[in-house]
Amino acid sequence: MEKTGYPIVLLFPILFSSLRPNPVRSRMIELSVIRDLVAIFGVIAGFSYYVLTERNAQRNQQQQLETRQTELFMQFNDRRARLRNVWNEIYYDWSWRDYEDFMRKYGPESNPEEWLKFMSIFEIYEQMGVLAKHGSVGMHLIYDLMAGYPIRLWDKYEDIIDGLRIEWEDPPKGMFMEYFEDLVYVLRDIRADDIRDLDNRLMRRRIQREKLGRTIPDYS
Repeated sequence: MEKTGYPIVLLFPILFSSLRPNPVRSRMIELSVIRDLVAIFGVIAGFSYYVLTERNAQRNQQQQLETRQTELFMQFNDRRARLRNVWNEIYYDWSWRDYEDFMRKYGPESNPEEWLKFMSIFEIYEQMGVLAKHGSVGMHLIYDLMAGYPIRLWDKYEDIIDGLRIEWEDPPKGMFMEYFEDLVYVLRDIRADDIRDLDNRLMRRRIQREKLGRTIPDYS
């Protein structure tokens, strides 16, 4: 029986001709890949620019917020400094036996002038507590500049504040000087953390003094 078709040897050129590189097709593939890479890098560049722009905007907003917080706090601190003599008077000079005695000496009806001194100081800390609650002033900034003053004043007058709440509020809810009280509680926590870090801070000071060639005092 005769075999039909071409010998297998004659088919090799036909088979391998399909495997030969096609310059036109290769060129089209290269251009397609290049276009895809350009598109990908364009997306990456655009996203990177967006991220950098957002970060710079957030950084600028944060800097503006911190600047505004500092300016606002310094305004309050300046007001407090102008009333320093009043603060010293109501803290060091005023004395009373109990709540009734305080109201007879310094209450709004019996002695409006002295009562105005009392409220002028307490309103500063109350307003500062409101600003701290809403994040307009940082608590650590308040602590670093004036921690001891609001705490000491609150400790001396806490019973008087409680008496005013009982007399003025119906029913008593603790709203009078509420934010001043919250301010004091947070400052106490910050002070406790600061005291726990005292040894580390003293060590840092010693290192700085040694670098500057200064005498290291003995705090023990």
